[in-house]
Amino acid sequence: MISQPWNIAYEYEYNGFTYSLLSSATETIRKVPKNYSKDYILDLKETINTESNSTLLNDSNPNIIIVQLESFFDPTSIEGLEFSKNPLSFYNSLRDNYTSGDLYVPTFGGGTVRTEFEILTGMNIDYLSPGEIPNSTILKKSNIFSLAHNLNQQGYTSHFVHNNRGDFYQRNVVYKNLGFNTFSSIEYFANYTIDKYWPKDESLVTPILDALNTTIGSDFIYVVTVESHGGYSSEKMENPIQVKGDLKQEVLNQIENYSNVLYEVDKFINNLVEEVNQLQENTVIVFLSDHLPQLLYFNDMVNTDNYKNTTEYIIYDNFNLEKQDDNIETYQLSTKILSLLGLNLGPIENIHRFLKDNDDYQEILEIIQFDILFKDRLYYNNSQKQLINEMQMGINPVELDNYFIEEDALIIKGKNFNTFSKVYLDNKLVLTEYIDSETLRVNNIKSFKSVSIKQVTSEGVSLSSTVTLKN
Repeated sequence: MISQPWNIAYEYEYNGFTYSLLSSATETIRKVPKNYSKDYILDLKETINTESNSTLLNDSNPNIIIVQLESFFDPTSIEGLEFSKNPLSFYNSLRDNYTSGDLYVPTFGGGTVRTEFEILTGMNIDYLSPGEIPNSTILKKSNIFSLAHNLNQQGYTSHFVHNNRGDFYQRNVVYKNLGFNTFSSIEYFANYTIDKYWPKDESLVTPILDALNTTIGSDFIYVVTVESHGGYSSEKMENPIQVKGDLKQEVLNQIENYSNVLYEVDKFINNLVEEVNQLQENTVIVFLSDHLPQLLYFNDMVNTDNYKNTTEYIIYDNFNLEKQDDNIETYQLSTKILSLLGLNLGPIENIHRFLKDNDDYQEILEIIQFDILFKDRLYYNNSQKQLINEMQMGINPVELDNYFIEEDALIIKGKNFNTFSKVYLDNKLVLTEYIDSETLRVNNIKSFKSVSIKQVTSEGVSLSSTVTLKN
């Protein structure tokens, strides 16, 4: 029998359905870790506090942008393939010149939010139930001291930006609990383009710049891309970049098609760096892959040395940080970033910094995570327990100013409207015509008592509402 909690599908295939189902059900029960006790946690807390008091802090806080690249993998690393053009030429230049390394992620081919969880909390998801999605079990109902909370306490404003549905994985609920001040999903974008199946990543540049330009102080922006999401066709297509090699034709076709998607993602990375540098503000941009893509190439591959769970990260900066390459776990990435910048570490990051070479490192981490997630949070200090946070949907929120009736139509005026803006009369959705960013129209109007505007996803979920105006 094998145990790979990051790859539930493989476990079921290898161990069989019955064994895997019973094993998953048993492991879903929260188990108290060995050596867990109040005294153990308080003693550890005192030790960590003593160590962390000696930390030297940086007086200047740069902007921090983390760009989580969907299903991102460098296909030129596959031996024996020839590319007519490097699809990731700019990305590779960053990797060669700035801090970078392997990133050991907790999932393969999917489960994006499992990677997000480890980055934002610093916690090892192995100590949750196999295949667990924390957004659905833990984060939707409780505040967890996160990287965003930590940076907020150091004067940052925290933003989450995603070019897909805002309700997917319940992010519109979860990221309030994780300390983000604004959340801009596709429903709040002024413009975007869909390439075949998914919105292009280029549409992310404007809301990222808006986040940087609408605040006075430093910003922390967590960006989740979607353009390189599967599936990837294995049919032969006309592509700008051709790939040759000694692989099955369908495998080669798929790699070529995937590589051409990456070519567009590389343009986004290049443009983002250039646009951010135009602002002339000290900024760090972390690029990382959430997991490897679902390619036929990986299907028959044995997961030797956890190859299928190994991606990459790059820490780009525009103020000459020393290049410090390192291979790290995903839950250690926030520690790496904060340490490079001389910023205060959070409670979990302090464990990674001071105890990662300790023989009991993983045991300590498991105990502290259990205390924080399921018990009394003894390890937290008061400021880390009392987490009251408000999150605004949209960096530039939708506003309703006024309305008037023109013949038999209701004309609504406001700000930041888009095609996801829907008119509600007496709190009931009515057919809405989008005119422009300041105008909506409802035809064949009947009597009503109130009007409001809501941003509604493609699945019919309301993400936010304007004020209600009485008639």
